[in-house]
Amino acid sequence: MGIHYTNLVYKEHALETGSASQAVTYVGITSQEGTVYWGCGIDIDIMTSSVKALFSAVNKMIGSKELIGLKV
Repeated sequence: MGIHYTNLVYKEHALETGSASQAVTYVGITSQEGTVYWGCGIDIDIMTSSVKALFSAVNKMIGSKELIGLKV
């Protein structure tokens, strides 16, 4: 897809106590220009929460003004 980033930062925790708690995940990525973009995902499954957070961060990076005009 031609999307490039570095310095993946990952943090996660439960929103409540107990086995039925949802997980919240925060993902930070750094664009080639040096800007950090953060995404957040919430789901009962930690893997799904993580993927949602990564997609959120990548979507923010793609939609940023610094990438307008660049081939993504």
